[in-house]
Amino acid sequence: WVTWGMKARTIFLEGGITPAIYADASRLVTHLDYPLLLPLTEAWLFQWLGAPDDRLAGAATLGTYLALLGICYAAVRRRGGGRGLALAVTVAIGGGTSLAGLAGLVFADVPLALNGTIAALFLVEWLRGGRRADLLVAALAGGLLPWTKREGLLLAAVLVAALMLWGWRYRRGHVTGRTPPGAGALALAGLVLAGPWWAFVAWQGVPNSGDFAPVSLALLVEHLDRLPTIVALTAQSVVGTRWNLLWPLALLLALFLFTRGDRHVREGDLLPAIAALYVILAAASYLFSAYDPYQQHVVSSISRLIAHVTPLVGLWIAWRALPGASGDAARPRDS
Repeated sequence: WVTWGMKARTIFLEGGITPAIYADASRLVTHLDYPLLLPLTEAWLFQWLGAPDDRLAGAATLGTYLALLGICYAAVRRRGGGRGLALAVTVAIGGGTSLAGLAGLVFADVPLALNGTIAALFLVEWLRGGRRADLLVAALAGGLLPWTKREGLLLAAVLVAALMLWGWRYRRGHVTGRTPPGAGALALAGLVLAGPWWAFVAWQGVPNSGDFAPVSLALLVEHLDRLPTIVALTAQSVVGTRWNLLWPLALLLALFLFTRGDRHVREGDLLPAIAALYVILAAASYLFSAYDPYQQHVVSSISRLIAHVTPLVGLWIAWRALPGASGDAARPRDS
């Protein structure tokens, strides 16, 4: 309510985005520089209701949670999975206590997970088939990431990096010719959809929440002793039952495929790669945490960061479990 709901109520009562949203020092606790997708959605809901009724503000996040479940079910069915498998994977992803709990808490993490899942799925579809419609959907969803949450900047960067690494992996094939346009489309969408807000934040000198200290090499060296604790706390959260053991299962599946000799990389394998890279970089950011003690920062927020990409892990397990998964084309078909 503090970070997003209070802003939504203010936008509704003042009839727009005023300095009370981004320049009121007494509201620093609301994270003045946070993007406004969720508050604007809630403010629209208040406008439709005719009153800022906080009891119904969660409808926006609940809607994205249900949409995420639908996307996960459809992604398995689209690849030829049966209803039983699709339902089982959807329940495993959506039934995790952290993801379901975040929906109930009306946090922006669920909309971020939805946009990230859509972007990653349609990027894979674009790499497989080369259809411009798939790239358009992926770009729109990816462009909304930095407009949904500050961590969306990192997730969007990881998506771009994954595309570039895929092109480098198959630099001798015609995949290489498609990855730069894909990365460019993601970057352009983010610039159009979220760029104005971040440019405004810089122009107005809107202060950040102070959760992190300025990044510098000196501070990185000074805080390297935090690394073992950060790794341990992150690993503890990843393997916990709150994710219905999806992460350990994915690791076991990867080891099984490797030992079986199935080392042929396919487009769908980008999903766990994106998830792992995002969690690694997100965990590394705690090296610059301004919290005292920093351990509390990790414990209080790492599960929310893992929630952003857990659907990708669950969907990869399902895709790899499908009959004929080992025969997926490693290169997209001609468009």
